[in-house]
Amino acid sequence: MLKKIKKQVKHLLFVLASLFPLEWLRRMANRQLIVINYHSIQDADVDPVINTNKYRSVKEFEKDIIFLSSFYTGITYQDVISYIKKGAGIPQHSFYLTFDDGLNIVYKAFYPLLKKYKVNAAFFLNPDFVDNHDLHFQRKKNLLKQTIQTGVIAQTKELWTKLFEDEDIYGEDFFKSLEEVNFSKSYILDSLMDLFKLDLKKYLQEHQIYLNSDAIREMIDEGFAFGGHSINHPKYQELSVEEQAEQTIESIRWVKEHFALDYRLFAFPLRDQDISKSLFNKIAGECEVTFGVNGISDDQIPFHIHRIDVESTDVKIEWVLKFEYLKFLFKRMLGKNRLQRK
Repeated sequence: MLKKIKKQVKHLLFVLASLFPLEWLRRMANRQLIVINYHSIQDADVDPVINTNKYRSVKEFEKDIIFLSSFYTGITYQDVISYIKKGAGIPQHSFYLTFDDGLNIVYKAFYPLLKKYKVNAAFFLNPDFVDNHDLHFQRKKNLLKQTIQTGVIAQTKELWTKLFEDEDIYGEDFFKSLEEVNFSKSYILDSLMDLFKLDLKKYLQEHQIYLNSDAIREMIDEGFAFGGHSINHPKYQELSVEEQAEQTIESIRWVKEHFALDYRLFAFPLRDQDISKSLFNKIAGECEVTFGVNGISDDQIPFHIHRIDVESTDVKIEWVLKFEYLKFLFKRMLGKNRLQRK
């Protein structure tokens, strides 16, 4: 009930924001660059749980591009790096697009439209998943839930109960126990897949969830940028600063070296509000620019850019941008438009 009320309130705020003229909001906010982030396409994912996320349809994404290209100037990753690192000039109302998780749908659906409208973008990869070598731990959990039959669970109870109990996870109810498996214990999922004879390699060959290296190289040749997104997409809140740094630096280096790039970019998986100054200090020499998702916002870290989430809003992009400008102006009045790091 509370979730439904929050959704209704947020939609009302979008509607109210839509009443303001875009040009006035842009002028008042005085932002040279907006960066917008996407992940996938509506109803495109083979995982029914992932598919419940709100994404843009192909037509909606195309409308986003048309709107942005009409009211903003698209720039390249070179422009973004020069702007952030050297203070180089860019058009007053510039935009840049990014895509997280390195899903194959970006090659099938987003990439053709980006080329059609001559819009540049950056794509962020998890090295463990490139070429479909492995599957994100949450997707493994979803696959186990989808495919295991109740009868098989009952027949093998002694075996899976022991797997859970050995890791101090409650083991009487299989699905409740499965929910308790977090990133740090995700190796249990591989044991469960072996136990229930789920062929992960075959599943990934049949579904091709992630980008392959050939597609990535083709996109690089077309001028698109790529960067790291952690090795295997953990929740950084579950990791120590040292583990966060390892995930970050290794993914940056892998992408740069594997695809012979002359730049280094990184986008944090999930939310980045709680990422510490200590981590940024550790990775400062490893990349030119990092990206988070906190809407239109400033940050204490000079090489960190916040991005706008459009795809989960379920409203047209003009309303989202008006809402983000208004929110930024309100935070600026309160002196809270700059994210401080601990």
